Amino acid sequence: MQFLERFKGKSILNISHADLDGIMSTVIGLYYIKPIAFKYDTHNSDQYDCSDYDIKRFKEYDIVLFTDFSPEENVVNYMNENNIDYLIFDHHISRKENLENLSGEKYIFDNSKCGCKIFFDSITKGIRVKKVIYQAVEFCNVYDLYQMQSSLWREAKGLSNVLWGMTSWFSNLQSTSKHQKFIDAMLYKFNFEKAFYLNKYEVEIMEKAEQKERDNYEVAKKNMIIRTDNSGNKYAYFECSSKISIVSNWILQEKSELKYIVCHSTFDDKNGNIKPKVSIRSLEDRGVDCASIASIWTGGGHRCSSGVEFKDFKDFEKLRKGKMHLI
Repeated sequence: MQFLERFKGKSILNISHADLDGIMSTVIGLYYIKPIAFKYDTHNSDQYDCSDYDIKRFKEYDIVLFTDFSPEENVVNYMNENNIDYLIFDHHISRKENLENLSGEKYIFDNSKCGCKIFFDSITKGIRVKKVIYQAVEFCNVYDLYQMQSSLWREAKGLSNVLWGMTSWFSNLQSTSKHQKFIDAMLYKFNFEKAFYLNKYEVEIMEKAEQKERDNYEVAKKNMIIRTDNSGNKYAYFECSSKISIVSNWILQEKSELKYIVCHSTFDDKNGNIKPKVSIRSLEDRGVDCASIASIWTGGGHRCSSGVEFKDFKDFEKLRKGKMHLI
């Protein structure tokens, strides 16, 4: 039986991350599963404890899918205790051990692929795939794994910038609805194009974003402070409004003495309210596991890219002022 058959005529909820990998996972689900399902609902979020979704509603569905999303222990325990059928397609190493123990065969993990590609490869096994969709997934994979040496890198990064350029940031729309313009654009390509490419409008978004990357790089260099943590590692702390991943990567390549970077995005700091959240970035050759550092503070992610949202604002302020280090 083909993998897709298990979703036929079923009520499905797909919970996915709110970045390129997660949104493209949503697009894949809408293209392949929604047409054969009885009902197919989506929710995109960064909250792995599902604090922005009433998990009691899981009982309304036959299957809950998590794509590029590692639900926390309380969510998995709730599903197990209530006999709710679910599948998790993910690649976040920081949550692997816990989910393997709790979910068993319901957990499909592969850290050599992005979440979207794990999901795509699973549900399309044994069926013919359109070139345009395969290419879109490859772009997503190259970007999410940060394969900067790939010949697809610029367009892959551009696709992520197109997502953010099409996102309805300043509206009351929530979850998937914020990204509907991008989702519709991708579904149009899947249905009517033979090969994947960025059109003129999308290229304009990409080029504008590239200028923003350069601007934020200059901002980061001006306010960057180099510190030494409690383990003797040199790291840099900086703040900028966006483009943290690429800016961090450029700085790490420029300053080989840095083991990692801690950065705070000021984008969500509005009306004097500061979001106590930082990103941790490193490179493979620096010997630092960002996911392990993040897990100390109940955060998580990947070896070279992770994040922490502090429960205690005072800890964030101490880190920000250099009075405390993550390790």
